[in-house]
Amino acid sequence: MKRQFRQHFQGPYSQQGESSALRRTWLVLEYQRRNGDVETKSIDLLNLTPETDVEVLINQIVFEEPLISENKKDTLRKMIYKLIEKIDNKDSQRFYLFKILRAHILPLTNCAFNKSGSRFITGSYDRTCRVWDTLECGVRHSLQQSVR
Repeated sequence: MKRQFRQHFQGPYSQQGESSALRRTWLVLEYQRRNGDVETKSIDLLNLTPETDVEVLINQIVFEEPLISENKKDTLRKMIYKLIEKIDNKDSQRFYLFKILRAHILPLTNCAFNKSGSRFITGSYDRTCRVWDTLECGVRHSLQQSVR
């Protein structure tokens, strides 16, 4: 089986009015079966904090997860340190409204971003799709459904 690792970070979250922010962190393993099918499996790292003993965690993951072999420890170590760095930096991030983009006459039906976030596409009830450039904050292409 061909194995490829992806990492995901999500959070912080507040649940049911609690004042403390909860973080959910996980790794996603993407692997290819012998028949060619690509599948994913996630490993929750619910207790990951900057104080976590990374070597103990890596050994535990390698022991419990048959998809991860001993020779992937370095990759796993880099991913976990990167996740810890993100957890540490999340508290200092401030989000704000940067720009409002208006181009559709009717409400949106769909919106999808590319992997890097540099472009996205919107679809609307006005039967148009627009490809946007997030860096330039403008429409790159406009597609309209033909009516017969």
